[in-house]
Amino acid sequence: AEKVTRVLEALRKEPHVPPTVKDLESLLKIGPAIGEILSLLVQQEALVKVSVDLYYPLESLRAMEERTRAFFADHEEMRVSDLKDLFGLSRRHSIPVFEYFDRIGVTRRMGDVRLAGRLLTPRN
Repeated sequence: AEKVTRVLEALRKEPHVPPTVKDLESLLKIGPAIGEILSLLVQQEALVKVSVDLYYPLESLRAMEERTRAFFADHEEMRVSDLKDLFGLSRRHSIPVFEYFDRIGVTRRMGDVRLAGRLLTPRN
């Protein structure tokens, strides 16, 4: 339980820019158990696996989705630079987040830009 708490705290410390799995291993010195802990937290829906090496707290992704929704209220398209500016992301984080948003329907890729996806259609 203590290791699970340490992993969650490390991932929530900077909610938009969580450490990679490799960074977590170095930071927390948990060893191979890190994979099991991350899988458990995904099963419990505390974390979302965004890419092979990147996990986000669910609440962080929901907040990012809401800010993305607000962005599209005033813009027709979003670029990587917009996502980076909105959340203070590096390219290392922004591309996996965009790809995740594309997969779940928050955005949809059109060349080098993203358009609002099916999840961001106006709510009634």
